[in-house]
Amino acid sequence: MTALKACLKAIQAGLLCLAFQCSAADSDAKHKIHWLMVEWPPYTYIDQDKQWRGYGAHFLYKIIEQLPEYQHELLQSKFSYLTSGKFVRDRNVCAIGLYPTLEREEVLTFSLPDQIFPPMQLWMRDDTFIRLGKPNYLSLNRLMEGHLGILGVKAGVAYSPELRTVITRYENTDSVLRLTQAEMTGPLVGMLHHGRIDFMIEYSDMMQYTLSEAENRHMKNIVPVSIEEEKDNFHYTRIGCPKTSLGQEIIDKINVILPSLYVDKSYWEPFMKYMTPQQLVDFDSYLKRLIKSPEDWRYSPP
Repeated sequence: MTALKACLKAIQAGLLCLAFQCSAADSDAKHKIHWLMVEWPPYTYIDQDKQWRGYGAHFLYKIIEQLPEYQHELLQSKFSYLTSGKFVRDRNVCAIGLYPTLEREEVLTFSLPDQIFPPMQLWMRDDTFIRLGKPNYLSLNRLMEGHLGILGVKAGVAYSPELRTVITRYENTDSVLRLTQAEMTGPLVGMLHHGRIDFMIEYSDMMQYTLSEAENRHMKNIVPVSIEEEKDNFHYTRIGCPKTSLGQEIIDKINVILPSLYVDKSYWEPFMKYMTPQQLVDFDSYLKRLIKSPEDWRYSPP
């Protein structure tokens, strides 16, 4: 009897070992996607438990849920690394929330829109706002052309095509100061508050978050103005994956997934709390267009 028990125990151990090996083999057989993540609160940030949070992370988790055939690893890095072909291809790096640019198009292939959102706003001190006549809208191009102040911009951030056209036109003049630290809103806010720059461009949610931090709460003199070049525009970003056969396979699957997420209210909820009532009305209009004909929004290189 003792010998029989020992034999059964050995068989059981062998089966467990075999099951583990099969599970490990299945895991090894899965391609891994490294999702590039940037500390950019409240969009994406690491909480006290070392977990990625923010409404951008929420978008990503919803997408990952629909891609169980891949392994997923969240990789903290910088947007500027997405123009490195070796970095992106060797690690199979994908990222959400991207504007396609000429540099990125050399390395990445892009999905249908993953997010739609209101445009950036122009932020300034209230004394500048009063000097300019308390406008509802301002043309960024006319501000730069008229030398009406210094615009601070961030390195490593892909602004919308409309804004990028103006920034590129003036970035080598005294009217534009480009911050060398990538994706940093805080330093620009400090420079704006102390008069080292006169304007900066930022999303409302990012600015609200930055101004709510303890060290910035005294900065009550910063106000937003809508940008004329962006009037009535809602913007959208895309997911980018390597321009490889595997990257294209991933993008093709994501393009199948995204239309089902467009109609899922829980996909959008964490982001919608940052919108004004009018922005919510505009958002609903754009979302209906996206839901009605997602194929019209498929990416095609210029």
